[in-house]
Amino acid sequence: IDYGVLDFTLSDSFDSNTNTRPVIKYGNSPMIPITGDWDGDGIDTPSAYDPTTATFHLSNAPANGQSQYNIKYGNRNSIPIVGDWDGDGKDNIGVRMGYSFYLRTTPITSTTETTTSYGYGNTNWIPVVGDWDGNGTDTPSAYDPATGIFYLSNNPAGGNVDHQFKYGNDYSTPFAGDWDGDGKTNIGVRMGYTFYLRTTPVTSATETTRPVPYGNTADLPVIGDWNGDGTDTQGIVR
Repeated sequence: IDYGVLDFTLSDSFDSNTNTRPVIKYGNSPMIPITGDWDGDGIDTPSAYDPTTATFHLSNAPANGQSQYNIKYGNRNSIPIVGDWDGDGKDNIGVRMGYSFYLRTTPITSTTETTTSYGYGNTNWIPVVGDWDGNGTDTPSAYDPATGIFYLSNNPAGGNVDHQFKYGNDYSTPFAGDWDGDGKTNIGVRMGYTFYLRTTPVTSATETTRPVPYGNTADLPVIGDWNGDGTDTQGIVR
């Protein structure tokens, strides 16, 4: 699908089936939409990754359409990931190539590059990133689309699987976010045009869900804290 200019259509409310803030145009197809808190102000902002050049185009003020940091990282057509790898309150970037995660540990403001890497999961699994234990540090984990199972880890470098459960249908679109502002990331899936948020902690075998219809089936889902209230909410890119 050729999406042309990427239109980020974001909502601050689980109860709104339309955007609560102006649409942000940022990046062009075939760029992949990403979001992150690049400056540590508590607000996630739209950005993009260009798989044809392996370049991240990051911005703290994407409404003007201009990138502030252009960082080439990893190989072309890698899978981009975003997270706070060191607990400093600022997101950083990374990629998944094969079954290995490569995390850029240098601040995005730096032209110097340092990396930590490790293998986790299988090649065809989809990366999900979150702070599963609330320690302030995000860790990459994975989702197996063929089984609909999330494999979450607080120490993926050691190969540990701390929480494993099936959620949603097979081949759903996985995502992660803090739905209640408790400082711990939870998971969800998108099926059709509906976001399904797992509201039970990842430590619980009990499952409760909040469905959030938003956007159209062909839209790309994004998750972030758009207003700095500590709670992540939904968005789509079309």
